[in-house]
Amino acid sequence: DYIFLLTHEIHHAETPEDRGDKSGRSELEAYKAMLNHHSAEHASHWLYEQIYQKYFDLYQKLPYEERIKEELIINRNDYVPNP
Repeated sequence: DYIFLLTHEIHHAETPEDRGDKSGRSELEAYKAMLNHHSAEHASHWLYEQIYQKYFDLYQKLPYEERIKEELIINRNDYVPNP
């Protein structure tokens, strides 16, 4: 779980253009980095569910034009987000 969580902060540290972003896009990208990281497979179900829900909420807030370009991440078969 720790590596899974640190992936979020590492993404921010490695993406300096995220600083000051008020659109939520940098958070979406950081959550996406977490969900695409190999540690996501080993994260506890509860934590994965919480992170995925945050990602999904930010994904839903994207303007339609951006949402259709964005591929929705689904890594686990056992989790379906609440709409």
